[in-house]
Amino acid sequence: MAPVEHEWDAIPKRQGLYDPANESDACGVGAVVDMGRKESRKVVTDAGEMVIRMTHRGAKQANEGDGDGVGIMLSIPDALYRSACSFDLPPAGEYGVGNIFMPRQEERRRDCVILIDRMATKFGLCVLGWRAPLPVNSSVLGPYASCTEPYIGQVFLADSSNQAKANNKDATFSPTRSFSPGREPSKRRTVHRSAEAADDIADDVKRLPLETRLFLARRAIALRARELFCCSLSSRTIVYKGQFKPDQLFDYYIDLRSSLCKAYLAIVHSRFSTNSFPSWTRAHPFRRLAHNGEINTLQGNRNQAKAREAIMQAAKGFGSLNLDTVFPIDEDIGSDSAMLDNVVELLAAAGNRDLAEVIMMVIPEAWQNAEDTMSSEKRNFYKYHSCLMEPWDGPALVAFTDGIQFGATLDRNGLRPGRFYMTKDNMLVLASEVGVVDVPTDEVMFKGRLRPGKMLLVDFREGRLVEDAELKMKYAQRLPYGQYLEGHALELAKQLPPPITDDVQLIEELM
Repeated sequence: MAPVEHEWDAIPKRQGLYDPANESDACGVGAVVDMGRKESRKVVTDAGEMVIRMTHRGAKQANEGDGDGVGIMLSIPDALYRSACSFDLPPAGEYGVGNIFMPRQEERRRDCVILIDRMATKFGLCVLGWRAPLPVNSSVLGPYASCTEPYIGQVFLADSSNQAKANNKDATFSPTRSFSPGREPSKRRTVHRSAEAADDIADDVKRLPLETRLFLARRAIALRARELFCCSLSSRTIVYKGQFKPDQLFDYYIDLRSSLCKAYLAIVHSRFSTNSFPSWTRAHPFRRLAHNGEINTLQGNRNQAKAREAIMQAAKGFGSLNLDTVFPIDEDIGSDSAMLDNVVELLAAAGNRDLAEVIMMVIPEAWQNAEDTMSSEKRNFYKYHSCLMEPWDGPALVAFTDGIQFGATLDRNGLRPGRFYMTKDNMLVLASEVGVVDVPTDEVMFKGRLRPGKMLLVDFREGRLVEDAELKMKYAQRLPYGQYLEGHALELAKQLPPPITDDVQLIEELM
């Protein structure tokens, strides 16, 4: 194989019959959710047991100790971080945190630290401090994962009004103890052609919501450097993942074994790298979703997303920021799921759409020729958005969250299993199969399965499960999509003359 770009992301470049653009994966996905947002240790431990019981849905390599990738996304375990950090944190929800994969070489890692600090400053943020290296147990890794293991640091960011706390941070909690803030980065880093467009950021952008600025800072970092990878950067959720087998996830990350690691939301994923290479970065969950299946329309979706970059200039959610700052949409992680996550994350951050509405856009129901079975409002919603976004067709089961909503959906083909239980103590357990979490029969209030094109949604603002029909009608009626189509859509079928059915007419037309 040809040389790889990073020792911790050992994916070959395009060569011969191999093209990383054709890679896809099929996996096991599940979630444990407290619909009332009550944090508990049980949510985390049940999720850990769930992913182990789905070991057969992932894959392991020729060496018994190496897996294709496992991960968990949690709501922020605030108590754990307050206990572990040697610097002060603002109140929960007022700081962002992310796990960062970085080079093992100190000089290259120093450049990453400087870049993160610089991009945070540009978006009105400050680095409060680091937990670096993040406590891990590398002895559990197999030989392949061990030789590609990154240096993992955990960075904490907040609004620049917290600069005083940032100035008092413990310098020993840095990814490199010899790091000097005044040192210029080396020339080693890669800068994207449009990345420097973000260097002059308007004041209104620096006043955007914290979650939006964390997204913009992470995107700016990703476009400037290929030597680091942000697993996530958010004030609501955090991702722990890597190239593991399911039983190695909690053994590797010491945080996940702490009694202080409590959450109201946990999404887990065990990866089966169908026709693809496993790596630390390709493990799920990504920043907004975890996916079981394949995106069989991927090349068309990717081409259309790239084509639309040329006509997308501004977004309500980004203020006066030029969208060149966040392009290209595709971060080139290399999997179909990662590309879908990039699109969903951008659409959710850029406007006033809820995450569930974004998922309806990209993974629609079978709405065409459904006049007798679907309301006109829903059909108008899907028809309108089909002019903006092509469907990402699977088979696919997608679990998604932004910390405000949690949901899961099947694409319209419906060829991936999704089973769920709702319990009397307001818990929701969802997985690719039953039996992954022990739930006493007398505690089960309702159980069911996802159906083609249907969505399961928990809205944490309301603290309840929202039925598919209710949630979709809510978004379908939010704007007059029927009027938009009537006034602006041009259907070619209506512009053509009636079809010729008579042979004489056909001959005359041909003559």
